[in-house]
Amino acid sequence: MNNIVIEKEASAFRLKNGLGANDPIRLKSILNNLDVVTVYKRLSGDFSGMALKVNLNENNINRFILVNSTHSLGKQHFTICHELYHLYIQKEFNAMVCKTGRFDKKDKEEYNADYFAAVLLMPETGVKALIPNEELKKDKITLKTILKIEHYYSCSRAALLYRLEDLNII
Repeated sequence: MNNIVIEKEASAFRLKNGLGANDPIRLKSILNNLDVVTVYKRLSGDFSGMALKVNLNENNINRFILVNSTHSLGKQHFTICHELYHLYIQKEFNAMVCKTGRFDKKDKEEYNADYFAAVLLMPETGVKALIPNEELKKDKITLKTILKIEHYYSCSRAALLYRLEDLNII
């Protein structure tokens, strides 16, 4: 999948789950509505989380996400969005342990999951709408604006900086 297709998938996922193009995601509500069993547990170091999908039959699929509770809330949110890619977008997925946010192009599906997470969590039009025009014109985003976007989308600084770079804003 290329980035444009992933962006379309993220937009469709937002629409299907009743989210506007710019809305922040309330992940616990989405997970509850999707009936994804989610467990938050202290895990070792850089182990971000994992996903498991069990197909009982065509109409009955059980989905599970494990999230490292020692990571910041923003990192946990990114991990959940990453795992949603594996559970809902990736073809022929069963289970995977993930170290999210690396955007490693050597592992195609992990890169796709990271990119999906960034786009789903921080939609382009929403991010741009939160940046004052003066800052866009000067090509200099202030710390105040960075903090505002982080809080609005409940994302980590690292994920936001990657997204801003991807959008050619920084």
